[in-house]
Amino acid sequence: MEDKEFIVVAFAVIDTNVVISSMLGNKRSATKEIFHFIKNGNIIPLYDRRILGEYKEVLERFFTEDISSEKISEIVEHGYLVTDIKETREYFADKTDIPFFEVKESSKELDAYLITGNTKHYPENSTRTAAFVIDVMQYLNRFVLKDKEKYLQDIKERIEHLDSEKYVKAGR
Repeated sequence: MEDKEFIVVAFAVIDTNVVISSMLGNKRSATKEIFHFIKNGNIIPLYDRRILGEYKEVLERFFTEDISSEKISEIVEHGYLVTDIKETREYFADKTDIPFFEVKESSKELDAYLITGNTKHYPENSTRTAAFVIDVMQYLNRFVLKDKEKYLQDIKERIEHLDSEKYVKAGR
């Protein structure tokens, strides 16, 4: 499918393992595709300061500071900082997973995905894999193309009416 025909837009919280996986190897993969869609505006990342801190800490274990910063900047440039976070009462064996879940749950009005390679780390039915998200977006894209103008107007209005206190765009 050509990029210019791909118009579906989804909001998503991106787990660190997906970010790392997208940076490994030269072969095409679902995680690389997620970042392709982020650059094209088809996926809009959601994050908070805790998530950015984890990205930095974990990425710098595997990559140089420059490469890590570049990847984090890509997420920040194309996404929104979520400031109104509701604390979860869910139990997490790995406490570093909590921010990702809380940002996703705090963004319910956007129907946000939590994209991870570790679906078992989160409550049942709260996450999606990169491949699943891409499959759903491609499936929906076939139907959206029939009424592209209305869909794009709906997305534009949704983004224009985001609570600017809760969803902060970089550079504002």
